[in-house]
Amino acid sequence: MINDGIKISDKAYTAGFIDGEGYIESVCRLKKNGRGVAYPTHTHRIEVCNTDFGILQRLQQTFGLGTLVERPSRITVNGNQSKPQLMWNVRGTKAYELLKMILPFMKQQSKIKTANKIIKYFDEKIKNS
Repeated sequence: MINDGIKISDKAYTAGFIDGEGYIESVCRLKKNGRGVAYPTHTHRIEVCNTDFGILQRLQQTFGLGTLVERPSRITVNGNQSKPQLMWNVRGTKAYELLKMILPFMKQQSKIKTANKIIKYFDEKIKNS
């Protein structure tokens, strides 16, 4: 469940962090069931990766949403060892809940467009249920 007492400053910071470092996806793909019949499946997610684990841990704790996944270091194109990363992953209705809180503070137009698409999808789903 969402923490109702989230500060405006935390919402604004999160919006800026996702604007700058995050990825927002809303996609519909066809998937076949066991009988070979194709049906649409919808994927809605927010992902943010960073080498500063503390920031992402704080965001997840603040909102109480999503999962944290550690990504191991890898060899870069230059042959150097990269730092390990942490990924905050928020999917489905939890992404919808987060986006509704932070949308007023977002600035990056392509991410705002995707966020609105996710919000509209779930608003319609709730309205029709």
